[in-house]
Amino acid sequence: MLAALLVPFLVAFCVQRQRSGFLAIEQARAEAEQVATQYGLRVQDVMALRDLAGAYATEGAWRDVVSVFAANRAQLGDALAAVAAAGGRAAALEALQAAGDPERAWSAFRLEPGAVPGLRFIAMRERFAARKPVRD
Repeated sequence: MLAALLVPFLVAFCVQRQRSGFLAIEQARAEAEQVATQYGLRVQDVMALRDLAGAYATEGAWRDVVSVFAANRAQLGDALAAVAAAGGRAAALEALQAAGDPERAWSAFRLEPGAVPGLRFIAMRERFAARKPVRD
C-alpha cells in the first residue's frame, strides 16, 4: 500500500521540481556569472534580478532589468534600484527625494505596495547567496 502511494508522490515531486523557476535560474549560473562580470555585480544579485524579470524571461529582458538596476544602484541603493528595475523608477525616486538618502527612503518605502519587487529581490538574493553552486 505504501509503495503504491509512493510512486504518484515521486512522480508529482519530479514534475514540480522540473517546473521550479528557482532551480532553472540556479542551473543558469554560468550565464549569471558572465552578466555579473559585465555589470560589476555579484552573482546572487544577477540571479535575483533574473527572478525579478521572470525565470523564463528572454535574455534580452533579463539584461534590461540588470542594466536598469546597475544604473540606479549607486543613487537609490539595492532595494530601490530593484523597484526601479521592475518598472517603479518614479516611485523609487519619489521615496528617495522624500527621505534624502537611500537607507531612510527604503525604510519608509518598504511598507508600500510598490516595494514588493525590492522585498522579493532582497529575499531571493539572500536565498541564492545561501545556496552552494550546483555540482554535476
